[in-house]
Amino acid sequence: MSDHKHDNNHGQVEGAGVHPKPILVFLAVLGVATALVYVIILGVEIGLQKFEDTVNPQQPATALETGTKLPPEPRLQGAPEPNPDKPGDTKSSLLPLEDMAVQKDKVEKQAAAYGWVDQPGGVAHIPIERAKQIIAEKGLPKLSDALAGEVQAAEAARKLVMNSGSNGGRAIKSQKQAPVSVQPAAQPQTAASATAQPAAKLAAAPAKAAAAGAKQ
Repeated sequence: MSDHKHDNNHGQVEGAGVHPKPILVFLAVLGVATALVYVIILGVEIGLQKFEDTVNPQQPATALETGTKLPPEPRLQGAPEPNPDKPGDTKSSLLPLEDMAVQKDKVEKQAAAYGWVDQPGGVAHIPIERAKQIIAEKGLPKLSDALAGEVQAAEAARKLVMNSGSNGGRAIKSQKQAPVSVQPAAQPQTAASATAQPAAKLAAAPAKAAAAGAKQ
């Protein structure tokens, strides 16, 4: 009798112990759930968009204004302003320091040049240095009587305001509205009329006394 034992499992492969069917089922269920959630979210988004369009309807494209809408004036320095070189376009306005520099340059150029102030009236402005030379040669021009009166009235009003405190405006107004009353000058009495009045009073005294005695 032979002691050799035959192995019945010889030639069989050991199983991995993993079953693919449950995994495939899980992946299928996960895909279906993901697609369902996506459809639900998309439906909610479309519903909210329709509700917003109903509450706040959008204007048609033809009703929209072209160009940039600027804020009303007065605007802050540095804010957008219309561009005169390009109608319908905007540009940044000057900052305070830049605006001061431009205004100073403009004033200096005007003060150093000739130009008309009132051409029909024959009034022009000349450079400051030339004006100084003319004043040094000919002296200050003489003011007309009307202009001198206006200057004196303005000076009197200024003094009245400085001396009257908070009621200066009322004082000036009352001074303008108060009529100027001119009283006739009293006629001088002559020496004869001055002596005639006491004599008339003395002559009338006995008559008054006699009339009083007759009444009694």
